[in-house]
Amino acid sequence: AFMTISQTIHLDSTHNWRLYFDPARGRFFPVVWDPLGFNLDLYVKWLAMQSNRMDIITSVIFERLHRDHRFLRAKHEAVEGFFAGGGLEYMLKSIEDTSALETSISKDRNLHFISTFLLSPKEVLKYIADFKTGAREIGEMVREAYTVKSPSAVWATEDNGRVQVNLSGFVPIKALDLALAAPLRKTPRLSIEFMEGGQVRSRRITTAELSPDGMRLLVRAPLFAAREMSAKTGDDPVILKNATLKPATYWLRMEGAGKVPALGVRAVYAGGAVEIERFVPSDGAS
Repeated sequence: AFMTISQTIHLDSTHNWRLYFDPARGRFFPVVWDPLGFNLDLYVKWLAMQSNRMDIITSVIFERLHRDHRFLRAKHEAVEGFFAGGGLEYMLKSIEDTSALETSISKDRNLHFISTFLLSPKEVLKYIADFKTGAREIGEMVREAYTVKSPSAVWATEDNGRVQVNLSGFVPIKALDLALAAPLRKTPRLSIEFMEGGQVRSRRITTAELSPDGMRLLVRAPLFAAREMSAKTGDDPVILKNATLKPATYWLRMEGAGKVPALGVRAVYAGGAVEIERFVPSDGAS
């Protein structure tokens, strides 16, 4: 989540990606170390070459994690929580007034020469200004991707009663809000089916809410587009793969609901909810 918010690739399989093991809780926790985030001149340009700049793959671990929907869900919740809690505004306010720092830099004699790592006061002041610009522009870009844009999806009802949802693009669906043709007396048994490794997988859904009149069913099942790890674009030595977004198909099965079909489906996402278009599958179902 931090790498995405700051758009950095300066944490990879060889340096800077550090974990702390807490023996009391028996868990590893990542430690932010030398991120060099919000770097418009370098890292942001490299990431902009990739088709999906929100999933940054700089190690085999990150590659494996971004194939796991549990990780994607936790990552989205962390990024969304950052913006919902005013994290961006707090960060921008924290770096707004740098006048005392700029005065100190201007008087620092140790900076009055240029080498590989030491810069002149003029160059340091430029990097401070660039950092402020990068934090603002990148923060707004990531906020829009995670909390403003709506998912790209379509749905259909199959002859066997399943609701098919085809999802593409970066924005995930948090829940499906179904408008039903007739009222249900109780919440049906629900499961979500999807393809994984060439096989159909099924997961039971236990978080669903039936409206008081029985005409709407809210199914809380996070859905993500598929990630295909393809060759990166550009010659950056740190980016390992491009996490290309591919369409994914899900089937919602409702057992014990009789023949009550869905009349409409709304996709619930971080920014709200949107009615998604109905389509006719190639097998003739509606």
